[in-house]
Amino acid sequence: MERALSRIDKQIKEYMEILDQGDKEEKENEIVSTGATVKAALEKLKQKKLKIEELKTRVEIEGEISTVDPDARLMRSGGDARKLDTCYNVQTVVDSKHHLIVDFDISDRSDDKGSLNNMSEKAKEILEVEKITNLADKGYYDGKDIDACEKNGVSCLVAKPKPGGVIKEKGFTRESFIYNKANDCYTCPCGNQLNYMRNQKHSDGTDCRVYSNYAACNKCPFKEKCTEAEFRKILRRPYEDTLDIVNERTKANKELYRKRQQIVEHPFGTIKAVWGYKQFLCRTKPKVIAETALAY
Repeated sequence: MERALSRIDKQIKEYMEILDQGDKEEKENEIVSTGATVKAALEKLKQKKLKIEELKTRVEIEGEISTVDPDARLMRSGGDARKLDTCYNVQTVVDSKHHLIVDFDISDRSDDKGSLNNMSEKAKEILEVEKITNLADKGYYDGKDIDACEKNGVSCLVAKPKPGGVIKEKGFTRESFIYNKANDCYTCPCGNQLNYMRNQKHSDGTDCRVYSNYAACNKCPFKEKCTEAEFRKILRRPYEDTLDIVNERTKANKELYRKRQQIVEHPFGTIKAVWGYKQFLCRTKPKVIAETALAY
């Protein structure tokens, strides 16, 4: 956006210099023709600059806008190159018995987080059941969303993604700290106990319980492998009891979880690879929903 405005300002300056040069060197009859052409081009550039400035203001307010399709957003469109494109995210529920699409939804989010409970509720309503088992990939691993599913009668099997952030030494990752629910404490890889100390806001705004043991960390010979801070802190979010259950359930049902690809990926493969339906022809969300419904 800034580059476009700078480029237009430069062109305006060049046209102004042409006008000034024309005033000095060209004859009066030639100036009329050249001057009119330059003034028209100058006015066109000014209008273009105003339009870009309006778009810049909208981006600052809305965060992201699309001039191609106001409802779509910039996403990775897939394929070997993983190129960015203006897209929609199609959420799909498929039943395991007949491999038929139960329902779908269109999202303008580039990731799948926050969609698991929504799609589970759609499936329950259409299938007219109170309880279901939902197999989902790691893109759906969102604690708050999974917790909502479990409370609404949905048994989740969701792959847990690898932790992000600072990479810890092997044996000192977050998963190496074992939580003891009965005593409400963590046991570190060295056998020390980390007790509840206080509540703290996570960077995402979630209220967390903080567990630590300053004295043990201060004397620990492996401290440098564990943390660069004065002592190691473990943050536990409100829904982690539910995640512990889901993680264990997923580990214990690996064979069932492997069927996820056969169930939900098969329709996508047929629609894209066999039918050749790889992009939307319509624009705006209502039309894209209708187009998807016809394909499904």
